[in-house]
Amino acid sequence: MMDEAKQLELQAFLDGELPPAKAADWQRRMDADPEVRALGAQLKASNEALAIFEAETRVPASRDFYWSGIRRQIELLEKASARRHETEPPLSWLARIRQYLVPAGVAAAFLIAGMLATHQVRMAESGHPVRLEASLTSPGSFTYRDFSSGITLVWLSYPAEKEFAEIDSILNIP
Repeated sequence: MMDEAKQLELQAFLDGELPPAKAADWQRRMDADPEVRALGAQLKASNEALAIFEAETRVPASRDFYWSGIRRQIELLEKASARRHETEPPLSWLARIRQYLVPAGVAAAFLIAGMLATHQVRMAESGHPVRLEASLTSPGSFTYRDFSSGITLVWLSYPAEKEFAEIDSILNIP
């Protein structure tokens, strides 16, 4: 198996781009090695196929005139771009402030997020994790538990709804 550099050298040999000494060496290899011969035949077939489908493009002008036209177009575009930058109106004071406020606002948002994350990590490391739990035990009450301070609060809706009045009458609660 040939490496890529050898394959490229074989392609150069087939294209007639090698010096005579190297070309003679590759000709000996082609005669002796069936793998080199097969790869050479494959490369020749590929070149022939590409040559058949390759459309020849003719430029109506001489080569020098054609490239000088391209150079002139590039120069015109560069001059137009330079003129456009010279004639741009200066930014208004609001636009100039906005140039600085938008990045500053993004930086402030990241700073605040970092501070909040740091605060949460410190709370967790101090042994007093913040754990809150809220549950809805019934439609008329709401329970809130703060485990770090050991507080449990229960909110009851008032006035009692019809359901609670019925429950109270069943349980004989005045």
